[in-house]
Amino acid sequence: MTLYYSPVLKTIASIFECVADVHGNQVILADPTVSCETSWSRTLLQIQGIAAAIIVGEGFPLYVIYKTSQLKSKGALDAHSHFSSLFQWYSPLVPYFEAFHMLRKAGLIAAGTVFGSPTTQSVIYLIINISFLILLRVLKPLVFFPCSIFKGKNLFLLAEMLGCTISIIGNLLALIGSFSQEAVNFVGLHQQLSTNST
Repeated sequence: MTLYYSPVLKTIASIFECVADVHGNQVILADPTVSCETSWSRTLLQIQGIAAAIIVGEGFPLYVIYKTSQLKSKGALDAHSHFSSLFQWYSPLVPYFEAFHMLRKAGLIAAGTVFGSPTTQSVIYLIINISFLILLRVLKPLVFFPCSIFKGKNLFLLAEMLGCTISIIGNLLALIGSFSQEAVNFVGLHQQLSTNST
């Protein structure tokens, strides 16, 4: 189930992706016969896309929370469960943490789809990834596996936090890059104006 989560969300998000056609009109990339500006078919696609995004984007994580909580209350969080892939790497205290991974993916995909500005996308990505890093730090959801380099530390948690930190660094670099493009545009505009005024 979790393997298909991101590709399904990306496919749903493609409903909203618009490009310019050969005539300069904005059309949906998945179906160039549908205009992005205003059309009844575009409205129907948006309604279907939003419904699918809610059902899949929130439904799967809610199901993970429901199912793992149900198994936890029955004391059935073991390797013999059909759902063991959802909780096997997580502490019995937070067997539902896979749902947070899924919601993080959904948030990142939604931010990349809904917001066109690279600066806005970078800020939202940064907020999502910092929030996830805080969740990792506070909940410590992963099964303890001793680290040989850092004594007494959880190797799985360190690896997960390192991956999240690398994402945050990438988000910061993208944010800086989006500002530098604006700075380059400003300097070019300033140079052009000062050249024309003399």
